[in-house]
Amino acid sequence: MLIDDPHHLLLIIGDHGQDGWQTGPDIPVLPDDIESHLGKLVRLDLATGEAQILTVGHRNPQGMVRGKDGWVWATEHGPEGGDELNLSRPGDNYGWPSVSYGTTGLYVGKLIGRGKRELARVPRVIGEAEQIENVGGHDGFARPIFAWVPSVTPTNLVLNDKRWFPLWRDDLLIATLKDRSILRVRLHQDKVQYVERIHIGDGRIRDIAFMSDGRIALLLERPPKVLFLSRSKKFCTEEFRQNRLVYALDCDAYGDDAAEDVQS
Repeated sequence: MLIDDPHHLLLIIGDHGQDGWQTGPDIPVLPDDIESHLGKLVRLDLATGEAQILTVGHRNPQGMVRGKDGWVWATEHGPEGGDELNLSRPGDNYGWPSVSYGTTGLYVGKLIGRGKRELARVPRVIGEAEQIENVGGHDGFARPIFAWVPSVTPTNLVLNDKRWFPLWRDDLLIATLKDRSILRVRLHQDKVQYVERIHIGDGRIRDIAFMSDGRIALLLERPPKVLFLSRSKKFCTEEFRQNRLVYALDCDAYGDDAAEDVQS
């Protein structure tokens, strides 16, 4: 969820398996059904409780953050691959369950094709993928800005505010479960320039947030604990300032004591 303004809340809701793949042909497919809030990004009026559907076609959303331009970035789990970074624009259909860059191989042993679910319900093992129209494509639907194959299982994301990490200004920082890392995403005009993998390795990262003092907090699971990430003290030493001034631009504003090593 994400505060939209003092009177509205944004909620992005998963399909809860009501996708026609895991539930069978007799169960309604809800992610693109405007009569249901499952698989939707909705804007909730806090005073009246009225919910306005903004986008449809979501599978398993994980996190949202608003960019400097006002648009909302969101992460989403795909089906065995095809994890997505989406730029959510009102009116868009992101395609699930008609299209995906992933497959459901580990779940139900089937591929996902475009639109024609009766044609796409073909076991992978019998070699009939060529009969499925545009497997792995997103024709006719909003495409993700970036997709991960194989899966990294992204969770929440934040927009870097540069106080502690000035070289990461306006980058997206995405936490992951399976990959056990932070993904630093450099953007330019709504396009991904590159993705840097920052390995944490201490466990699956369920959540990421900025603290009021600029540090990054990571919520890890199994066993649950919180890590706090901050700039190393060496970046604010006098020697480092003289040799690598670009890395210490913000030290004056926060002082040497503001920079701490990683702690748990």
